[in-house]
Amino acid sequence: MVSFDEQVRRLSRDDVHAIQAQYDAAMETDHGSGEHWILIGLLGQKGFPVSSFQEAFETAERVIIRWLELNP
Repeated sequence: MVSFDEQVRRLSRDDVHAIQAQYDAAMETDHGSGEHWILIGLLGQKGFPVSSFQEAFETAERVIIRWLELNP
């Protein structure tokens, strides 16, 4: 099994920018807008499966922060 850090290391700058942009879009809209579902799908495509809006927000934050720590 691949560790969280290894999954994050595999992300490109463009991947992280896409996650950040979708995270921002989801945070700025109501839950019924669909942006939250897009964030859930995007995280799943990048190897971070989540099953709720809250988990998606928390995971996106962790991914972005950790990627920035690993790629100063």
